[in-house]
Amino acid sequence: MSLRTLCAALVLAMASPALSDAPPKTFTTEQLSISAAPAAGSAEFKAIADAVRGWMGQVTSGDPAKVKEARKELSGSLRKPEATPVFHRVFFEIASPEVSKVLGSGDAYRASNALMVIRWVRTPEAFELVRQQCDAQRQKDVRIRAAAANLLPAMVDGGCVPPAQLDVAGSRLAELASTETEWVVVAQEMAALSRLASMASEAKMGPQAAAIRLDLIKALGAAVQRMGDGKDKSAAPACYRGLIAVRDQVMLMNQGETAKAAEKLTPILQRVESIPEAKGDEVSGDELEWRGARKVADTLKKLLASRGAR
Repeated sequence: MSLRTLCAALVLAMASPALSDAPPKTFTTEQLSISAAPAAGSAEFKAIADAVRGWMGQVTSGDPAKVKEARKELSGSLRKPEATPVFHRVFFEIASPEVSKVLGSGDAYRASNALMVIRWVRTPEAFELVRQQCDAQRQKDVRIRAAAANLLPAMVDGGCVPPAQLDVAGSRLAELASTETEWVVVAQEMAALSRLASMASEAKMGPQAAAIRLDLIKALGAAVQRMGDGKDKSAAPACYRGLIAVRDQVMLMNQGETAKAAEKLTPILQRVESIPEAKGDEVSGDELEWRGARKVADTLKKLLASRGAR
């Protein structure tokens, strides 16, 4: 190659944007509305995979300034009415390995944005991936655990958990909430349990709803127990929100279910009463939350009594 040709090639390379700088292609209506999963080696699968990996790559390892833009692009595509359940399953198959990598990277910002994308994938596998990030044994970074827990109630509302799996999901969440020490995570896990119970009730699945409500009471009991004698009220916000969630569920119970729930709930309410609230006007935010918790506990006692449960 002559010197003139080499110089011309270098000028052209510097003047032209790199191929990797070009934004990934957006999903077409045909891709979003697929009715059958394309074969892994097909051109159709490759086109979808290129788009998923391109945008997800920007979330997990691209320019930090473009993370939110990429997240919104992916989330917007998943939320479109033409996006079929088949597309959601294919999307998750392609995206989940990239998400798993960033969840273990220690980069809470990128991990949280990746989870926000998965939040819109309407599959049980997506819910399970997010739920696993609430497990302190799997995810050591409390920021990522909190981000994951914050998404669970919305994922329940979005139909990520099939009716047949509602009680199993509830049991797993209760186990996590009973051992979690970060109260912002516990509060969101109990909120998700309440949503699961309501969904089971709306689906006319009485036994499943009753089982999930008992799981919610179990999680609340663990939170109240760790309040100890009231010297450390850091758990107060979670206890307060958990009591509200339980109160709302008790209002939906029939008399037989109320009686069974009261057996588990009454000792918890007695425990709440035994922990004193702070005196005086100058109190911390946690202590104010505990005042609210005691009031809700008192309301619950009266509600149980009005339904014949002691």
